[in-house]
Amino acid sequence: MKKQIFYNSLSTSQWFIFLLASSIAFPIVIGNVFHLSIDEISELMQRTFFVVGISSFIQGWIGHRYPIADGPAGSWVSVFVILAGLTIQQGQDTRETLQLLEGGLIVAGILLLILGLTGLVNKLLFLFTPLVTGSFLLMLALQLSGVFLEGMLGIKEEAASLDYGTVAVSFIVFILVILLSIKGKGWIKSYAVLIGILSGWLLY
Repeated sequence: MKKQIFYNSLSTSQWFIFLLASSIAFPIVIGNVFHLSIDEISELMQRTFFVVGISSFIQGWIGHRYPIADGPAGSWVSVFVILAGLTIQQGQDTRETLQLLEGGLIVAGILLLILGLTGLVNKLLFLFTPLVTGSFLLMLALQLSGVFLEGMLGIKEEAASLDYGTVAVSFIVFILVILLSIKGKGWIKSYAVLIGILSGWLLY
């Protein structure tokens, strides 16, 4: 019984830290690609924490109660990154693009609410085959890889040189998580992400 409680506590901690890390990373990514100030990025992170906290509480109280990260969606982040790049290339105002994306999020939220309440979402599941899901995840990883790689290399706009300390920590953690996920056994394999995040924090 105590052993099960211990593993449940580890699982909860892993999900919490993973959700916390994504809630921190995505606002920073969005802020960087849209050239927001430090204050604006901080405010975006605060709003993200507040919304994630409320949504997680509701899902745990009257929602699905599954171990699903109710945080910023990677699919939307990829859309933001792509449109930011196009906006900058065309010399347009990034603020207007952000307003358009905000409107898109509101419309998407209303549409998902209608689909969920009417049950129509279950009738659309046949469209999302493993091939479709796998292709989407591959494209998502490719789209976000450049932004995250710059962060791993410690590259900033004001200083294009590499931060070798950040590079070392980033790749050590990356390789550690991969090795634990593939070669790890038992609970070590299950908590590879948690071990990697804690190791990265300690090393940095």
